Amino acid sequence: MIEETFADVLHEYDAFVQIIITSYHEKDRTALKSAIHKIKPLFGFVGLTTIQSSCLQFENSCLEASEAQLAQSFSPLQEDLLNARAIIQKEKVRLTEFNQQ
Repeated sequence: MIEETFADVLHEYDAFVQIIITSYHEKDRTALKSAIHKIKPLFGFVGLTTIQSSCLQFENSCLEASEAQLAQSFSPLQEDLLNARAIIQKEKVRLTEFNQQ
């Protein structure tokens, strides 16, 4: 069941991240906040609670932050989002191998 959860997260992940990045570059803060809100629970499902917390903080400040503040907080979040996929994929492979034993 856990392996399936990781597979489901990976299946949806790239689309969510693309929407986040696109919304940021289009300066559509409402869409950006919504996309962050939607991806946030996925990190809880796969145990990446630090990134989940970062998403929550970003989501809560997204609409009120100045452009400079938004850029400053988005840059590390984007890096985390891009790096998280590899972590999730690695764990999915490990779970698959474990389940095949």
